[in-house]
Amino acid sequence: MKKLLKTLILLAVIIAVGLTALGFGLRSSIKEQLLSGLGNMSIDPQGKAYTATADQVDFSPFTREVSIRGLSLRGEQARGPETWLVSEASFRLPVRMLLALTPLRGLVLDGNNLVDIAENVVVRNVAMTTPNSRVTVQREEIDVIRAKPFVVAQALDRNEPIDMVTATYSMGADNTRAYFVSADIIDANGSIKVSFKEMHMAGWQEHAIASLAIDDLAIRVGGAQGLAVGHIRQEGIFLPEENLMRQLVILSEDPESQEAQQQLMPLVEAMLNAEPPLLRKFQATDMSFAVETSSVQVKDAQFEWLSNAPSHTRSSITGLTAPSSLLYALLELTLPPLNMDMAFESQTKGTINHKKATVQSVGMGQLDCSLNMSEKPGARMAEDLLTQSFSDFNLNYKDEGATAWLGLNISPSVPQAVATLESLAALPGIKDTPQNKAIRQSLQAFAAKPGNLDIQSTPGRTVLVLDLIAMLDNPGMLLTFTAKQGDRSLTEQMESLRLPFETVRAINTQQ
Repeated sequence: MKKLLKTLILLAVIIAVGLTALGFGLRSSIKEQLLSGLGNMSIDPQGKAYTATADQVDFSPFTREVSIRGLSLRGEQARGPETWLVSEASFRLPVRMLLALTPLRGLVLDGNNLVDIAENVVVRNVAMTTPNSRVTVQREEIDVIRAKPFVVAQALDRNEPIDMVTATYSMGADNTRAYFVSADIIDANGSIKVSFKEMHMAGWQEHAIASLAIDDLAIRVGGAQGLAVGHIRQEGIFLPEENLMRQLVILSEDPESQEAQQQLMPLVEAMLNAEPPLLRKFQATDMSFAVETSSVQVKDAQFEWLSNAPSHTRSSITGLTAPSSLLYALLELTLPPLNMDMAFESQTKGTINHKKATVQSVGMGQLDCSLNMSEKPGARMAEDLLTQSFSDFNLNYKDEGATAWLGLNISPSVPQAVATLESLAALPGIKDTPQNKAIRQSLQAFAAKPGNLDIQSTPGRTVLVLDLIAMLDNPGMLLTFTAKQGDRSLTEQMESLRLPFETVRAINTQQ
């Protein structure tokens, strides 16, 4: 046993010494090949390889650590000249990668599984410039970078440049972090600046990424703040089929061309309908959107893409808020500050798509709605809309003040506003049928004391969207209305809201 242990230790020492000696003997060759391999890349499928230079390249045979200072990659891509500048980069070569830089390359770069090509990667002060864009990264850290053997061989042998699509689908990485990233884009429409404080990507393996998180995202358009997001998290990212991605990259180079206009939408639809979905879950928190001279905030927004076969999605928005002044500017209505929550679900069973929605606004009311929808294919979007059909429509509305606010916007005189709403509830102009009479009575009861209002379509009956136009004067053909009156009359509700209404209106008209 002791002899075996001594033998193993001796072999380990011999291997370590051999690798170190190999590193010393090939130090200059390793430096040259690393620069050559870094340059043999391209952003675009039709792009050319970069010219790679560096102020200093150091390699330690003892630790297999590589340090590069003043790295420069300059090349001509499809969109024009492109330059990458990196002040400092360091990483550790795995043993297999070290051997790939020797005449043993053909022996160690076999198979089709991802292999480790760099460990403990740290990159500082990256700047990428093109004729109309500039991207900067203060620091990037990657635990391990992996690639398929053919990618490594192609890079080192200086064959065809490795484009970004090939790299994305044939590489992987563990725990990638980027700090203080900024991108400036200038085109015919003006300037856009996108920046974020930190990005963390975990579990990238070829076409799949386990999660991607971004903190403190900001988008400025023309120098003005457009969007700010405190935190974004995406889970279960699955890129579309590689050939589809290549087509998308090519078409996006000239999106205004006739070819792009004809092929782009069908291509995107093919990507969205693929299984598994492109994204399993998305969440964004603490969002702020610039609208007019004000802003809209969203505390939390979530989207779950459960499957495509059958299609099933869920989404929600919590804490959607906006000031009264913005509502007045957009709608020309005097309303209380918006504070709204929403939830949606869509699920397909066979040819039927079941949709549900819930909308709740503090101080205004709550709306719950569900229906089944089916589609007939149309050549154009307008045709698609007109050929859609629905059935089993259900809507429940619980009033918590919206009707009273609407009445005060109709007229500051409560009796006059009440009379107007009662007149509208009488549905003048509809046909005189027993079904329509029942609808009229329900609406009049609701208008007198706003409470709950239920609207249902005839169970099992399918109606085209186009057919709804013919039902405008005869809603009883399809719908039934049921009202449950509230505790207070509309007059009482409006009188209690008169002072808040007048205060909000005075503030809005002064701004």
